[in-house]
Amino acid sequence: MDFLEQRFWIILVVGAILGVVLPGGGEQILGWLEYVTMSVLLIVFLRIDLRDLFSHIKQPVFQIYLVIMCLLVVPTALYLLALPFGQNISLSVLLLTSMPAGVASAALTGAFRGNATP
Repeated sequence: MDFLEQRFWIILVVGAILGVVLPGGGEQILGWLEYVTMSVLLIVFLRIDLRDLFSHIKQPVFQIYLVIMCLLVVPTALYLLALPFGQNISLSVLLLTSMPAGVASAALTGAFRGNATP
């Protein structure tokens, strides 16, 4: 386990390269993908500190502003900027910018031994 923790970047880079070189390589595990994703999200959400969660809930106006900006304004603006490159590219940009990045950031911060506390 220590080897994986110290050299996680190797696994990440090799996985990204294999995903580009062999895009159909994961078809055998396609049925398990949903369960693996749910398991990773469960583990990530177990790391959330409830005190931090409640402190953010006390600022509803700021949270509404963030939701509007991150899920409506920025994806729409980038979609419109990507329209000259074609509809497929612009829809891809819309999907990528509409996804909340907060879920993945906790997992990556923990994997790279970062400090996730404010």
